[in-house]
Amino acid sequence: MNKKFITLLLLLIVFWAVSPASAETPETVEIVFTQEMSLRALAEQYLGSPNEWNMLLKYNGLEQLADLQPGMSLTIPTGSFQRFAQALGQAAETARLANMEGAGVLSKTNIDEANRLQTSAIELKNSGKLAEAEAAASEAAQWAEKALNEAKAKKIQAVSAILSEKEGSVQNRKPADSSWADTTVKQDLNEQERVRTLAASLAGILFTDGSKINLNENSLAVIGTMKENVIRRSFQAEVTVLQGDVLAHLSALGGKKDFTINAPGVDTTIRSKKFRTTRSEGDVTRIANYDGEIDVAANQGKVTIKKDEGTKIEKGQKPTAPKKLLLPPVMLSPTVNQVFFSATIPFEWEAVSNAAFYQLEISPTRDFTNILASERVSGTQYAWQVPQQGVYYYRMYTVDNDEFAGPFSDTFAFFAQIDTSAPFLSVVSPADGAVLLTADVAVRGAVEKEAALTINGQPVESDANGNFDTTLQLKPGEQTITITATDAARNVASVQRQVFYNTAAQLLTLDMPTQIVTNQQQVTLKGEIRPQTRVEMNDVPIELPLQFTHVLTLPEGEQTVTLKAISPQNDVQTVPLHIIVDLTPPEITVKELPASTREPNVNLTGSVSESAALTLDANAIPAQNNRFTIPITLKEGENVLNVTATDPAGNATTKTLRMLLDTTPPEITQAACSLPEAKGGEIIACEVAAQDRGIGLAKTGKFGLAIGQTEQPLQGVLTLNQAKGVFEGSVFVPPKISGRVTIKELRIQDRLGNEASRF
Repeated sequence: MNKKFITLLLLLIVFWAVSPASAETPETVEIVFTQEMSLRALAEQYLGSPNEWNMLLKYNGLEQLADLQPGMSLTIPTGSFQRFAQALGQAAETARLANMEGAGVLSKTNIDEANRLQTSAIELKNSGKLAEAEAAASEAAQWAEKALNEAKAKKIQAVSAILSEKEGSVQNRKPADSSWADTTVKQDLNEQERVRTLAASLAGILFTDGSKINLNENSLAVIGTMKENVIRRSFQAEVTVLQGDVLAHLSALGGKKDFTINAPGVDTTIRSKKFRTTRSEGDVTRIANYDGEIDVAANQGKVTIKKDEGTKIEKGQKPTAPKKLLLPPVMLSPTVNQVFFSATIPFEWEAVSNAAFYQLEISPTRDFTNILASERVSGTQYAWQVPQQGVYYYRMYTVDNDEFAGPFSDTFAFFAQIDTSAPFLSVVSPADGAVLLTADVAVRGAVEKEAALTINGQPVESDANGNFDTTLQLKPGEQTITITATDAARNVASVQRQVFYNTAAQLLTLDMPTQIVTNQQQVTLKGEIRPQTRVEMNDVPIELPLQFTHVLTLPEGEQTVTLKAISPQNDVQTVPLHIIVDLTPPEITVKELPASTREPNVNLTGSVSESAALTLDANAIPAQNNRFTIPITLKEGENVLNVTATDPAGNATTKTLRMLLDTTPPEITQAACSLPEAKGGEIIACEVAAQDRGIGLAKTGKFGLAIGQTEQPLQGVLTLNQAKGVFEGSVFVPPKISGRVTIKELRIQDRLGNEASRF
């Protein structure tokens, strides 16, 4: 409506209020117009407003004031004008009430029709058609009444919660049902519905405002009121704890959110976002608060419990004085991000004075939406069997002798890398079944880095690449050499070599191993032969000096070279050489990782084309069937991951991966709007400067402007202007809204979703 229309409407409402009753008002007044009379004065005298002089002209069939001459008779429609004013006033008042209830959104068709009819009624009145004007005003009142009723019906809506998680047996019972039913995850829960958990069971209930409650085992709660005002965007919910233990996590406090958790006979006023309500046998209620304050009233008594305080309400008694809750224990194991190779995870913590027991919770998710274990432990140690390898999180709280649960500890992460694969172990010398002519034997090979190595039970050190080379003293005759590797998960690999130390004179002595794995095609044979000894290689005679060095050029692959030394008496000594020429480096395949992330913990998964020693930045990677999965904790910024595979021949391949970890939100450096004050009806442009030192800014953001005393900020979208390096956005200020312009809300994200906000 325009200003002129509103002014006229107000005058008509005033006239309706001060006019005498219709029973005292004649339907019309007949007068003879004289030169001394004023038409404005007549309109004010009989119709309550001098501005109705033009309507009087039109009603009497006159087009302009010059047409009115002294001596003419004028009919003043006092009765019909009063009825018109009353009908229009009623329509305007009803429309005002409807708009206060949100009819502009909830009953737009009806309120728009009411406004159109009011405008039409005034236009008809101005043209002197009072009967039609009165009918239009009456119809406008009817449409406004429809809008009012529909807005009231739609404004407050019942909403539902959902069962967001469950472990074990969780049941619900609707108000009309006589028996309990099993629940399913994501199931809707409505007003007056009961939810209970049985033994060794847990449940999570998520409300539409983001608040959440967790029911521990053997708990019973009733969901009471759940209402949402769709105009004010307010939320109201009430939960009553009848039995057991309920932990609440509220999304916000005060303002437009009213979330109450009570027990029978106990009233609470909550200014806390996290607290626990417990109701035990004998109708004893305990409330433990972990944030803000809670007023607790029962049996004409009232206390206020602050953060990390609790109060107990026995049946028929007042709340006890606030008492301090016990803090969580200091954790000794697992340490932060500790890696376990065994399926058994040892938990250990320091004792807390006056503790009755400790509650340990373990989950595969940081927010504990899926709790794998919730264990009550009276001591300071607990062993848990991990179901599969991966990242896990745990937290604890302490329960005192009065059954009050203290606050949760920080959340700690640990890694279970269940390794059942034997460590890599390769022995290249001596060959199994070798006949040795000297007491000294070289034991050479390669072992998985960081694995413990023993030879015949004695510890042996390997170098940085896992290679080992040591010498044993043999006794004459046949004997066994046992080489054993044990990794961090206590997996064992063992290789045995049967050798024979022949103390008789040898025809051929080699100064080299008889088992060779190499990445070179040329293999050098070194050794010594006795005088007059003939030598054959693969049954082909060759000429060798007594001290010889002979170079073989071999193709790639596995092959056996057999040396025969033959004395003048035709005694034969056979020395087989097992040689593998491997010129091909192993191939590494890694499951693709994102180039950037805001999650610090990722799993590196891949495979290698052949048996090889694997390392990640010089740290050994355990592999099973040439496949590997290893948890990695990224550091902030760019991470360079070098995965190297080295086969027994020494061929190596390195695959380099790069990942950017960005957990830092952008920085909002400046925000300004085009107008400091709004009068209504204008467009206000805002400009926000922000910078991000990581992945870069997102293309859009959000902002909200408060105009004067308005409760609901005007919401707008910010768009990144790449050329100017700033975010730009604008909002339209509706008419009638005026006042100082304040940036009430800013939300800027980077491309990974890290958000900077101002409120």
